[in-house]
Amino acid sequence: RSLHGCWTCRVRRKKCDELHPLCSNCTGLNLSCDGYGPRPAWLDGGVLEKSQAVRIKRIVKQTIKRRSRNLSGPVPFPEISTLPTALPTSSVSSEEDSTSESVVCSTTSGIDIPMSWDPSYNACRSFCRNEAALLMHYLDQAFYSRDRFVAFGSDRLYTQFPFHNSSANGTGRGWLLTLLTGDETIYFATLAFSQYHRDSKFSRKRPSLFENLRPSERVDYYIFALKELQLRLGEAHTWIGSEGMLRSIKALACILQFVFLEVFSSNSSSDWSVHLRAATALLPPLVQTRDHFAIELLLGAFLWLDILAHVSTRAKLSSQFNHEVLLERGNIQLERLFGCKNWAMLLIFKVSQLDNWKRECEENRKLNVAELVRQGVKIEAALNQGLAGILSQNTSQMRTSSNFTPEDQCSAITEVFALAALTYLHVVVSGAHPDQPEINDSVARAMDALGALRDRKLLARVVWPACVTGCMVSEDKQNTFRDLVAVECFAQGVLGTLPQAHEIVEHCWKEREAGAGNCEWFSAVKSIGLHLPL
Repeated sequence: RSLHGCWTCRVRRKKCDELHPLCSNCTGLNLSCDGYGPRPAWLDGGVLEKSQAVRIKRIVKQTIKRRSRNLSGPVPFPEISTLPTALPTSSVSSEEDSTSESVVCSTTSGIDIPMSWDPSYNACRSFCRNEAALLMHYLDQAFYSRDRFVAFGSDRLYTQFPFHNSSANGTGRGWLLTLLTGDETIYFATLAFSQYHRDSKFSRKRPSLFENLRPSERVDYYIFALKELQLRLGEAHTWIGSEGMLRSIKALACILQFVFLEVFSSNSSSDWSVHLRAATALLPPLVQTRDHFAIELLLGAFLWLDILAHVSTRAKLSSQFNHEVLLERGNIQLERLFGCKNWAMLLIFKVSQLDNWKRECEENRKLNVAELVRQGVKIEAALNQGLAGILSQNTSQMRTSSNFTPEDQCSAITEVFALAALTYLHVVVSGAHPDQPEINDSVARAMDALGALRDRKLLARVVWPACVTGCMVSEDKQNTFRDLVAVECFAQGVLGTLPQAHEIVEHCWKEREAGAGNCEWFSAVKSIGLHLPL
């Protein structure tokens, strides 16, 4: 054996071919080649080295086993931290991407994450036709639309991040392609999500999560990614330094794909909550990192899902970071991902905290009504101030204009969320009574805002506000609300939780008609068992 081989081959006690920059023995086995430079941090002669040796043996065993079954996984793909940096223009045919240069982003933690790869690198050779098609479907139609200014009639509203604009950061989608193909857990989790998204788009009815699939397709993708993720999370306590940060990024990206798959397929099992809890442990080092758009996107997605899960089902919020601080410090902009401005989501979070405080005080029989009202007045003033700002932009005129920009769309979505927050606040302070003047008023305003949305497909982006509004509609306005949402709820290829929100609303009405005087969306969700982030 050569004394100048890569560090990974030395640990394995295998002969290294000493190819640069990456040893082909490692890449051929889907291993992270640690190269020929300084001694890696994990090579400490102790716990970290033993853990890495176990991990290497497991990956080699899995790769050989998969090959023996003739499965065409993305082998070999190097680790994200070892990919060279140049993007083949044929890989992602987008005007905004083809002009972007190779980029290496440095985080404040000293981590360099390559944003694109070398077209001469032979790792690309292992795509099978179906996986390549699914990967391109994800990049072009499931992650977000290439054209940010596409008309609302398109399917952009059924993407994960409909308001994301990759050209804004100047890197195109090279970083995303690198992330997806640089780690098999993210890769297979993404294929599972992409296949569901593609099947739903072209089916007459929305398929269940694993309906009518060959065993080699979505189920295998999902199960393989899940098993590998579980093994990796079991080693998370050994992740340190820059390498540990990269592993946390990849694990969080994989977990979020699982959660999005559960939400888009409206799977009300508890899996999504298990995934969110698993992600919580990965957050502390990422929260400290600023000015890195990939991390900001992942944290923004987690924030969004965590808060929506809490205000939809009262699922426990993550305690690993301060939601208010992240929403206020400005580097995470939810409107650039989901169309809702930070201030509205921050106030929704504050209403939920007031709700939690009230319920805890009631359980201990120590509720201070004056303090409840005082805090409610503060939040209401902030909501009204934000809504006044939207009104000053003359959004009603923009909704009827042919020039309806993404900024206008964000204002319309934010308005609906803020009005639902106002209704939620009144429910917390006054109780779930639709005939209360303040609830009646905020519901009427929210229904006007929902009705003024230019395209019915926009309802897919405002499911939680629509559910809150619908549950608090007075009896004389129930048919009007049905007319607002029914067509889109049962449209062909609809993705997400809008049909489930409609079911929650109808159940709430029936409960109230039967004499349940204080019924709202939380009690309806619990009653019918639809535990989903709306």
